[in-house]
Amino acid sequence: MSTADYDHVKGIAIGPWGINDTAKTLHDLSQNVADSVGRIGTTLQSLVLNDWMGKTQQEADDFNTRWAAVMGEVFGGHDKPNDGVLNALASGIGIAGNNYDKAEFGLVDVWNRFSGKFGDGKSDDPPSKNAPPDELDTNKTAITADYPSHKS
Repeated sequence: MSTADYDHVKGIAIGPWGINDTAKTLHDLSQNVADSVGRIGTTLQSLVLNDWMGKTQQEADDFNTRWAAVMGEVFGGHDKPNDGVLNALASGIGIAGNNYDKAEFGLVDVWNRFSGKFGDGKSDDPPSKNAPPDELDTNKTAITADYPSHKS
């Protein structure tokens, strides 16, 4: 297996739809695993041998108790199915996808409102007399350029 080299990556594109699909897939896969592990746990708990007594029976009971506790932390329990590490990861990825989605729509909305202020660019109106002259000094940025004040 090769490892990815991100040292020279200029950018990573993230699509909200892919994140949401991944979250749904993770949730479905973790539910499948949880169902299988639940069947194993039920089988372990029902495994009672009459010949087991004393220390052996205590070890089996301790194992079943530890198994149930760990599986509850990983997958959640019957009374709290949304608890558990795997559900938290799937939910977190889903929330991240929703946040990206909202950010994308928000940026589009801001851009549309901003660009709508400029009109369609087909106006024959002359430039404003109060506008500063263009600063063509390429050593200055729009922030550092010093525009002289104009008096009418």
